Amino acid sequence: MSDKEIFKKYSFGDMEAVFIKDTKSGCVGLTVLPAGFDNQIELEGWWNIEPAVQIKMTGDNYSDGWAQGHSMRNSQSTHELKFVDQKQEGNKIITTYERRGVKVSSVLEYNESDLYSTSYTILKNEGTEKACIEMVSSFNISALPCLGKGLRQEDLVLHRLQSKWSM
Repeated sequence: MSDKEIFKKYSFGDMEAVFIKDTKSGCVGLTVLPAGFDNQIELEGWWNIEPAVQIKMTGDNYSDGWAQGHSMRNSQSTHELKFVDQKQEGNKIITTYERRGVKVSSVLEYNESDLYSTSYTILKNEGTEKACIEMVSSFNISALPCLGKGLRQEDLVLHRLQSKWSM
């Protein structure tokens, strides 16, 4: 039995925004697939669910492993984001997380007349302490290899724009 389940799906023209939930941690993450592929999702597998946004707050640990200060991705702040809720407001899907009193809302927006979706993040400090944010992403897609079994290295092509900071 898998520790992952489909949380919600939304049609965005020729795309499907699929939110997948880790039933153990409660984390809800986003993947984007071509329309009609959502029934081919394989929930078993080596891949993990990550929040739909990445964040790094001052005072939290940086990412472990190979990054050595070159990335703030997968920091303690991101790992400790707690899923709060998800709602649809018109053409916007708003997924909200919380960490130390800071609400982090990942917004995915789609207009039928467009061939693309827009993503951005809203931060709101509802806590009593000041919060200093070192990094926040506009989106985070996880579960790219969720179609079928295996690593999918032969048929999955990912184009990533990089800068020295994000490598």
